[in-house]
Amino acid sequence: MVGRKLKWSPQARSELRDIIAFYNRRNGSNAYGIKLGNLIDEKVRLYFMNPEWGQMQGLFQRRSFVCEKFQIFYRFTETEFEVIKVWDPRRNPKDLKLE
Repeated sequence: MVGRKLKWSPQARSELRDIIAFYNRRNGSNAYGIKLGNLIDEKVRLYFMNPEWGQMQGLFQRRSFVCEKFQIFYRFTETEFEVIKVWDPRRNPKDLKLE
């Protein structure tokens, strides 16, 4: 873990912003969006420290974990931990595209 950097792909960052914005609009308050963003960030940092914990996803050397209702996909090397997708599994699985 020494020297490993945490990185969010532009796609994952955009998806998280969209999810938070949706809940802020729906609830008429930023409270849940802030709570959700903090919870996801906390969980990402936990998996950053222990990247082998995530469940392997297919042949693409991707891993994932669930936080609240969302599945967080990531990949890691000795030098980098990258969040690549924030996915709501209630969506059509045919729409799930990983880099």
